[in-house]
Amino acid sequence: MRTLTLFFPLLFLSLGTLNAQQPKETTEDLTALAHQAELQFLNGREQDAARMYEYLLRYDRTHLQANIYLGNYHFLQAEDEKAQLESAFRKLRRPTRMQRARFQNRLVDIFSNHYTKAKGYLQQVLLSFPSTQAEYALQKIGALEKALKRIR
Repeated sequence: MRTLTLFFPLLFLSLGTLNAQQPKETTEDLTALAHQAELQFLNGREQDAARMYEYLLRYDRTHLQANIYLGNYHFLQAEDEKAQLESAFRKLRRPTRMQRARFQNRLVDIFSNHYTKAKGYLQQVLLSFPSTQAEYALQKIGALEKALKRIR
């Protein structure tokens, strides 16, 4: 799996306290949790960072840094899974109907598991912050969504 790289620069927030296991709805605690999530990402623990950002969004659905990270995380996860699936499918010399159906079903699974989540987070980003990268990712998701509707 490739290393997760963000489309957007991380927003560096003030440090706050680092013992925010159960954040209250205070800005200081949410800032500390965002910082902890950022540290998890910087230490190569992308999945842990994603869990922390999801937790943070329970308290603040509009938190820009969390929405940017999670939108990119799910988008890139989907892109990786889709690339692996397409690579494996291309290796088949003459795919049977069953193999083609499995390929299409797996594409639908990837879409519903990652692209749909990425779409929600990136749409929230655009409400707060004008981003051409988020718009590009949303256009790509929209094109895939149309393609999947045609094959169903």
